Amino acid sequence: MLVDSKYIEARALDYSNVPLIDRRIVASVHLENRDDELFWDTLLQHNKPGKYNYIYESRVEKDGKPKSGVDQCLRYKPYLTPTFFICIDSDLRYLLQEPDIDAQHCILQTYTYSWEQHYCIAEEIQTQLANISSEAATKFDFPLFLSKLSQIAYEPLLCLLVSLNNKPETNNIIGEFHDCFPSQCLASVFVDNGEQLLRQIAQNLQQFMSKPMFSSIDLSAVKAKYNVLGLNETNTYLHLRGHNVWGLVNHIGNMLCRPHRINFKQQILLPSLQLSGYWEIEKVTNDAHQILRLI
Repeated sequence: MLVDSKYIEARALDYSNVPLIDRRIVASVHLENRDDELFWDTLLQHNKPGKYNYIYESRVEKDGKPKSGVDQCLRYKPYLTPTFFICIDSDLRYLLQEPDIDAQHCILQTYTYSWEQHYCIAEEIQTQLANISSEAATKFDFPLFLSKLSQIAYEPLLCLLVSLNNKPETNNIIGEFHDCFPSQCLASVFVDNGEQLLRQIAQNLQQFMSKPMFSSIDLSAVKAKYNVLGLNETNTYLHLRGHNVWGLVNHIGNMLCRPHRINFKQQILLPSLQLSGYWEIEKVTNDAHQILRLI
């Protein structure tokens, strides 16, 4: 796609000026797509209540079609201001330390792989579930399941990160890693809190780890490096692909709650969002405060 930098710069200036023209608007905010608004608006309202001009798609050339997605957001990167900033999923950018993705450059990122994982905090899900149906809560232990998932996925994720840092041309390896995690499962998942499913994921990851490229990795050094960035054996599930974690949690929850006439997504997942209590959400909140205090 042809990208017209002058046109992008002009559009960015227009977006920045919207709050100056309409004082009711706090800022213009380019999201990856419309589905992201619930999470980001909740976070922004917490920091600075008001009306935001959300942009879900835009043009990067005068006669082109509007586009959405993270790449579209990042095309505005050189022209962002406190009154026009972007909100993106981190994917693996934070762990790979992609430069200039931070509040200083007027970019908010999730720090988890995607915004969906902020609705999948294990303890909050279990608390919400117990509050609505103590009977359903006794049938599946989300904190135990997600803790074991993290333990299983921790070292394979580290190997993936090392591989991407050393050989970025092997990007197909990301797909192979993601494919190790099913987004659906059978009702047998309720036996021993998903032990059968966890064993299958462990086998998939063991096969993934058998690649020769991983044999020389010093995992102790890699663990120390990523521990500084906040990644460890207990929170790895927050840094796996968001659709995998959200999809699996939502699928298990739906099977669990359907007999109790509970809408798992609406009554359990979405109300489980907390804006404190773990470093990933606190870092997003602090970044938002840094940008919004300049307005």
